[in-house]
Amino acid sequence: MPLKLLAFDLGGLLINTGEIPSRKVWEAYDLSEEEAMLIWKKHDEDFFSGRISEDEWWGYFNEMAPNKVPLENIKKIFREAYGQYKENLEFVGRITRNCEEHVTAYWSNNSLEWFNFQKKKFQIDKFVDVPLSSHEIGMTKHHPEFFNKAFEETCRRYKHDFSKDDIIFFDDNKTYCQNCQAYGIRAVYIPTPEVFQERVRKATGINI
Repeated sequence: MPLKLLAFDLGGLLINTGEIPSRKVWEAYDLSEEEAMLIWKKHDEDFFSGRISEDEWWGYFNEMAPNKVPLENIKKIFREAYGQYKENLEFVGRITRNCEEHVTAYWSNNSLEWFNFQKKKFQIDKFVDVPLSSHEIGMTKHHPEFFNKAFEETCRRYKHDFSKDDIIFFDDNKTYCQNCQAYGIRAVYIPTPEVFQERVRKATGINI
């Protein structure tokens, strides 16, 4: 039986890197969500592709913010607000440990600094076989080509030539799922972390 690859988004389904940490930062800067997201969308490709550092990333917000906040303070606010969906992480870990016919990976939009922080705080490496971030790929999931590169890099790291027919990608972003499917890999949209395990079980037939 061929090995099957399950690739998971990280932030939003397994770790809370979005709404709560971001809201804390916008409040500190005195930015509205709309104002903050305009800055975010202008620079997120460069940040998550590894072309700018975290210091440069927060610097763009500080330039536009009514309330100037020291860089180290913002980093602390953001990191302290991080959370994890522990049951979902542990569910993925059980698949990794117990389902010999399945290989697991993260395909995540992430910066070098945030990915390393998540490894340290949540030990995310121990839950999957291949932890992979966009800063290592050099582009984000905004581009269908990301999935080609992530596929090739996962094959290289695991030292196995997976078939695209034997891969399922899970994400809470509909656009990323569409981009993945444009490359020919099945994608399953999971709207909230609360239905994560149910949707994974339904898509894979795994019952653990």
